[in-house]
Amino acid sequence: MPQRSKLFFTPLKIFFMKRLYHSYRRYSCHSRFLMGFIAFLILSELFLPQMVFSEDAPSEPPANPNLTQGITDFRAENYEEALASFQKARKEEPSSSIAAYYLGLTYKQIQNYKEATFHLTDAVSLRPGVKEARLDLAEVYYNMDLNEESLKQLKFAEELDVRPAHVAFLKGLVLMKLNKNQEAVDEFKKAKTLDPSLTQTANLQLGVALIKAGQREEAGRIFKEVIVADPNSDMAQFANQYLEAMTRKPAEVKPFKITLNAKWEYDDNVILKPSDQTVAGGISGEHDTRYVGILRAEYTPAASGPFNVKTQYSAYSSDYQKLGSYDVMSHTLSIIPGYTMQDSMVNLFLSYNYTWVDDDEYMRTGTASPTYTFMFSDGQMGQAALRWQGKEILKPPFTTNEDRDSQDFAASLGWFYFFAGNRGFVNAKYEINREDTDGINWEYTGNKGNLNIVAPLADNLKLNLSGETYYQQFEYVNTNFLKKRRDITYTGSAMLAYELFKDWEVQLQYTYTRDDSNLAIYDYHKNVTSVGIEARF
Repeated sequence: MPQRSKLFFTPLKIFFMKRLYHSYRRYSCHSRFLMGFIAFLILSELFLPQMVFSEDAPSEPPANPNLTQGITDFRAENYEEALASFQKARKEEPSSSIAAYYLGLTYKQIQNYKEATFHLTDAVSLRPGVKEARLDLAEVYYNMDLNEESLKQLKFAEELDVRPAHVAFLKGLVLMKLNKNQEAVDEFKKAKTLDPSLTQTANLQLGVALIKAGQREEAGRIFKEVIVADPNSDMAQFANQYLEAMTRKPAEVKPFKITLNAKWEYDDNVILKPSDQTVAGGISGEHDTRYVGILRAEYTPAASGPFNVKTQYSAYSSDYQKLGSYDVMSHTLSIIPGYTMQDSMVNLFLSYNYTWVDDDEYMRTGTASPTYTFMFSDGQMGQAALRWQGKEILKPPFTTNEDRDSQDFAASLGWFYFFAGNRGFVNAKYEINREDTDGINWEYTGNKGNLNIVAPLADNLKLNLSGETYYQQFEYVNTNFLKKRRDITYTGSAMLAYELFKDWEVQLQYTYTRDDSNLAIYDYHKNVTSVGIEARF
């Protein structure tokens, strides 16, 4: 008996859809509505089209026992066992289009699309060809973002009259990826006309296509149809939330954002006094308190297309009570152009910083960092970045070997995992960098790993834990100490944040730093405790 095709929409996937949607609305990159819309598109691509369109087997029963066993395991969703059986069947009968078809289907189910493509292509090219494989091959190409190839296979499937409603539905998804939104609208309408059982799923995607085509009012009507058709369904709940977001859009757009942070800190080693007392030489008075003020201002004009740009200004000030020579004032201006796609985003971070220490010019830096951010599974996000930074120390060095003017090159990979309804997350990151300094005593290669966890403890209380290890191997023998320097810096931090009321937060933080250096003068411990308040406008 042939297995039925499936369009499934599990509660777990609905859960992540809702929470990721809210997360993107909260942490927007250029406006809450636009990122809410982008989040919806991402979720539509990642979660809605988890389809197994044409698993109908050819009508003639297989004679190969491995093929028979594989089909039994496949229908029971025991894909690993099915894979082993189908591999044997293909080896025994390499000219069997049926064996190629089922092996391709299994690879598709376990998301090994490269292998699926190979065997499904055999399924349509061997004789007799399996016409149903055209639709599966189109779906595989869709998942690989080979959209033009997907359309070619869908055209063959249309000519062979393979499941016309499902062909229309998948064609709509492909056309949306290609930003041919009006054509996608027509295909979703066609799909639900050909197969009324697809109406709810098709309408949800139809609403997305209508918004992308600029027809928001019609999209709203379609979302209402989804709700009215089955008010208790998961899709209806999601459509209702999106409809509410559309309604609230004018009030939620905030092109200007300002964040103010004021805190008091106690630092037990402001001057980085060495741990080794024989090197410290009786140094005392290394601890002090300071007042810290931080201002961040951001402007993000509304964007009607995939291109967006954000400008930022930030200022940092620290004022010590006793050690005034360590007072810092820093200003940074940034511009961040970006391009948003269906399930990813590319940004170019450009910034300029100028820093004063004790009211004297100290340093200026310029930074350029392209970043690629992408969703790759339920509740998980990846990020890859490159960075160049030019640094100039404005005070002349004591010797040319101590000149710290530099160019710093870095590459990093990051991973995010969202939990607790996206109110919490885990972020892991690895970075390698190379700082080429004018003076040979400061040139090094670094490897840095860090882990950051934000966990909600209650509705208005969250805990932020972070840890970092930074290994620096300096390139040359230090001319002052006559050996190569090696530093391993460990940093750990814990912060409790309590929300007094909307956008106002009290923060209590402790940070420990340990620099383990083979040159005793650079080896130190440091503890910083702070309490402050942050306000966002």
